[in-house]
Amino acid sequence: FRKYGTSFIEQVSINHISPWISGDYGESTTTNNTNSTTMPPQVPECKVWRNPLNLYRGAEYQRFYWATNKEPLTYYDMNLSAQDHQTFFTCEADAGKAEYEIMQTAWRERNPSVRLKAAHSALEKNPECAPAYILLAEEEATTITEAEKILKQALKVAETNYRKSQALQHQGSLMEAQHRRDTNVLIYIKRRLAMCAR
Repeated sequence: FRKYGTSFIEQVSINHISPWISGDYGESTTTNNTNSTTMPPQVPECKVWRNPLNLYRGAEYQRFYWATNKEPLTYYDMNLSAQDHQTFFTCEADAGKAEYEIMQTAWRERNPSVRLKAAHSALEKNPECAPAYILLAEEEATTITEAEKILKQALKVAETNYRKSQALQHQGSLMEAQHRRDTNVLIYIKRRLAMCAR
């Protein structure tokens, strides 16, 4: 890693982590003709992107917010995950299905309470809307145990939806897209259930 200079890990540890650990923020002094003041520079907040640790927004990020009173995700971070969710959990075959159209807008919504209301509304319209369960597990559940309980419900629904769409996947491009969506949902739910066991 040193062939091209300082490695990325070394740069991060020297420039960002070391000052936090030592408490020394590299004091800078500004000198005028009349006085001199010492001001520590602003320490940039550490932000997460694309949820690399696969943390649950409700159970884990919310706990971070309560402890630090700082948002763990920026608007940009939320937008990236919303794009991922829209890509994986929606498809062209959802047009005209109210519950999936609600979920499509729910993933883009910035306000968490509006997202949760949308997920509940989608479940009222169709109790077999697995993406709504995913959103509730990710954001409404305040503990990992609650998230696991919701995801187990989602797994039953997702397996049923997967079997239905698997039988119909060869009947056109829309059915194939729906089967691909149902496959993504099923895999995601299984992965998140595994994350509950960590």
